[in-house]
Amino acid sequence: MSFQSLYRKWRSQTFGDIVGQEHITRTLLNALRSGRVAHAYLFCGPRGTGKTSTARLLAKAVNCLNNGAGEPCNECTLCRSITAGSSLDVIEIDGASNRGIDDIRDLREKVNFAPAEGQRKFYIIDEVHQLSTDAFNALLKTLEEPPAHTIFVLASTEAHKIPATILSRCQRFDFRRLTVREVAGRLQYICEQEGIESEPAALDLVARSATGSLRDAISTLDQLRAYADGAVTVAQVEGLLGTRAGAGVRDLAAQLFAKDLGAGLRLINALADDGVDMRQLGRDLVDYLRALLLVKASAVPAGGLDLTAEGEAALQELARGPQLADVVRCLQLFSQADFAARGLVRLQLPLEMAFAAAVLGEESAAPADPAMAARQAPSREAARPAGRAPAVVPPPRSVAARPAPARPAAAEATRPAEPLPAPPAPVADPGPAPSGALSLGELQGSWGQAVEAIGRGDKKLLGLLRDCTGPERVEDRTVVLGVKFAFHKGAIEQEKNRAIVEAALSAAVGRPCLIRCVLSSGREERAALPASPLDDPLVKEAVSRGARIRTVTNSTPREEPDDK
Repeated sequence: MSFQSLYRKWRSQTFGDIVGQEHITRTLLNALRSGRVAHAYLFCGPRGTGKTSTARLLAKAVNCLNNGAGEPCNECTLCRSITAGSSLDVIEIDGASNRGIDDIRDLREKVNFAPAEGQRKFYIIDEVHQLSTDAFNALLKTLEEPPAHTIFVLASTEAHKIPATILSRCQRFDFRRLTVREVAGRLQYICEQEGIESEPAALDLVARSATGSLRDAISTLDQLRAYADGAVTVAQVEGLLGTRAGAGVRDLAAQLFAKDLGAGLRLINALADDGVDMRQLGRDLVDYLRALLLVKASAVPAGGLDLTAEGEAALQELARGPQLADVVRCLQLFSQADFAARGLVRLQLPLEMAFAAAVLGEESAAPADPAMAARQAPSREAARPAGRAPAVVPPPRSVAARPAPARPAAAEATRPAEPLPAPPAPVADPGPAPSGALSLGELQGSWGQAVEAIGRGDKKLLGLLRDCTGPERVEDRTVVLGVKFAFHKGAIEQEKNRAIVEAALSAAVGRPCLIRCVLSSGREERAALPASPLDDPLVKEAVSRGARIRTVTNSTPREEPDDK
């Protein structure tokens, strides 16, 4: 006999075998016993939760020669042929590859033929949401009034894409995502039947990695059976999945709330060197922080946190330290890091940036409302480290004023230059650099790496940093950046942008650092207007980039752009 994978061998053969969908199996069994089986069903939900298996069970139960009013016997010829996939009365159609109107027209012609063996003919259309609009329209009339001997079962992972006209003609059943305990329990049963030795913690880890899909979990177990030499252990699961989700995530969370930036960055790089999947590590950390949020908010669900006893005890201990707001902020940062990790060559960099931003503090949570920022200014100023220059906040616009349409470069060249803002107060020379302090050469060497990392997530900020001359000097742990133009200086020093730059630069050099911007090349002292608009550096820059000057005037331009 040829080899058969575990997920096919252990496909549910009775309604009692369906895991975690009691609300569906109970309804179908009652309908079978009472003889009120509908003509069309819609099974929707995440992948690997039993939609297609339930459709086949319904077909067997209806056509079973020994019963037909409940659980199938799995012994008669019809049950055996449906289980083997050779029954002429159960037609399975892939909606992704048979999505055109011609495929549905062919179905409409064949649907009138009587069943070959059983009482009813079943059409199971998988991923039905991928049918075209014309195909749905062609299916509509047949689905509404099919022949008496035909039953349709539509399966989909994206029910919101199915037209309402189709939904209204079906009985809808929503399959829910399985819990870790439900998946682990099924895996334990399969291991006992197959004679596979396994550690309970290893099966919990497999179940957690499957994210609610029983089929994915069984496929992983099948792979582990070939990978493991003897019993399936936690170390083997971690080696196969490329993650050390247990101790690694707990240690990283502990260092995060202990504000130990160096230890956290070292651990992330150690895990990366060990071959750990950084995206999986990020997802595991987000799940762990979510569980921590539920504990801090006293919102643990009735079914528990899907953690082992050891993991739950460690989580309860960790929950005594951080504030709820800190947990929420860290959860937001690492959720964004998980999405940003796609397509990067160094996948640990987003995790490093998120960790650094979480440790460095409150800058990433700046309010967007200028009035709120003004109210919070005293508390932020008190919490600002020594030597930190305040951010430059643009003045709020008038309520009556409306933003003017974008002007061409030549029109902007005619606008007289505004006085540059006063430079920040000079910082006293801190004297000799302490042991382990930042060096200017190290910062200049890491500046390009930090800018490259920022550019992958924020193109606007990247454009501002391209006109930045980079680190010019170091004042304690504050890096002084040279900027060519006053507009760029004010934009970079906005708290949101400044937090991003500080996090990227801290991750690049491996130590926390702050930034302050100054106008480079002696422009910091320049406040007077140029003698002629043509001498303004902004005008010269525009001309060097291809702008043409149409006219030169010292008067204020009109509010509306010239349409000529």
